[in-house]
Amino acid sequence: MYQKAITEARPQLLSIYEKAFKEHRLNALIFPTSPIVAPLASDQVSSIENFQALVRNTDPGSNIGLPGLSLPIESSFKSNLPIALEIDGLPHTDSELLAIGATLEAIFKNLQS
Repeated sequence: MYQKAITEARPQLLSIYEKAFKEHRLNALIFPTSPIVAPLASDQVSSIENFQALVRNTDPGSNIGLPGLSLPIESSFKSNLPIALEIDGLPHTDSELLAIGATLEAIFKNLQS
């Protein structure tokens, strides 16, 4: 099953990303790093359910080797833990992602001032 995932599913998923980037003329995808705010430390923090929720947004890109950058942008009002944006690009676009991240970081810093 692992071999099939590496030789078939991984290239298929990368192809979907490449097609979306090309068709929509994208330089990057920007989305919440995690769909939930980081849970406070407890016995349940390492549960499979928490892990699956925390990696749900970043897992597809990570599994196919996309470069990604997580940019902390704010803190949750309830827990005061960081909330972040993920910036993903196609393979070999690391420097472009860093430039996008630096620009967004400057924008968010100005908004907080």
